[in-house]
Amino acid sequence: MAKTRKIYYQMGEVSEMLDIPASTVRFWESNTKVLSPRKNKKGNRQFTADDVSTLKMLHNLTKERGMTIAGAEQKILSERMSLKKNVSTIELLQQVRASLVTIRDEIKTSIEGKKGVTLVNNDEDDIDNAPKAKSKPKVNEPTLF
Repeated sequence: MAKTRKIYYQMGEVSEMLDIPASTVRFWESNTKVLSPRKNKKGNRQFTADDVSTLKMLHNLTKERGMTIAGAEQKILSERMSLKKNVSTIELLQQVRASLVTIRDEIKTSIEGKKGVTLVNNDEDDIDNAPKAKSKPKVNEPTLF
């Protein structure tokens, strides 16, 4: 069954989706031209799916890539389609990762239940503790080639 999409999202829903405070969303709205949600008679912001997509791009560029708001706004204006594609790819990869973590946990639980043993969590095999990026070796550490 296909999910029904909402026409408008409230501020709380949007901030929860992006896991950022509502004040950040308001700040981005007031400091960029790429985001202008509709407001109802009470003055509450109503975000469309396109507004949410723009917020996801702003979030990716500012919070994850470290760009300024002005730089992120310029990039969105010039490369909107490729950024949308990048954001959707990131979301898909995050969903795949969450599924893999769930499967791993179910397998661990199943093995522990059958054998009556507790598996030791090894950092090298743990997805949650995997290094995010390669770091440079410290000066005092020997390197293996």
